Amino acid sequence: MDDTEHAPGGRALRKATLFCGCGHRSPVKGDWRVTETDSERRYDCPACGATITVRPKLGAGGGSGGPSGGRCDGRRGLAGGPTPSD
Repeated sequence: MDDTEHAPGGRALRKATLFCGCGHRSPVKGDWRVTETDSERRYDCPACGATITVRPKLGAGGGSGGPSGGRCDGRRGLAGGPTPSD
């Protein structure tokens, strides 16, 4: 599977490229200014200072199973929530 897409002019961009509204773009592990806390990483643009994204750190407590904080227990639905058989 090819993990690139093509920008205008035929240049290949990796799917893990972040884009800023000011026009700056770089891979996730590129030149972004990253600020970390115990629970998240904030990516700021080195060109204009805008915050591009704030991402939860994996394994950072508090049920980091996704935006809802739910965890999969191997059944359909969230742990402790209704399932199709309920």
